[in-house]
Amino acid sequence: MAIAPGPPLPAGPPPPIRLPVPPPGSTPGYLRFPLLVSGGFAALDAGGRARALGAAASYPGTLAELAPVRARLAGPPGPWPGAETLARELVTVPTGSLLTGADARELLRLLYSAARGGRA
Repeated sequence: MAIAPGPPLPAGPPPPIRLPVPPPGSTPGYLRFPLLVSGGFAALDAGGRARALGAAASYPGTLAELAPVRARLAGPPGPWPGAETLARELVTVPTGSLLTGADARELLRLLYSAARGGRA
């Protein structure tokens, strides 16, 4: 299934939950569905329920923050805003056949709550 590019982002702060935009002409295939959540996994999993349902934070930091990689960087260390955003905000949710309808609805409820700043 192809995903069409979304409309341009409005000015101002980003919405609490966004979808990563795949490169034009690509056809992504997701083993886990990616979401960018303001506040990261902690904003989604305050009570541990999201983790129990299979949601996960994807990166503890950027690759450049890992000592073995940092030692091999060709240029000077610098800001990596895209990588820093992914490390801070990327959350994935399961998409497999073991995810029940009830679990999917609970994940959606948690996402809506995170989008409202933790208010159900």
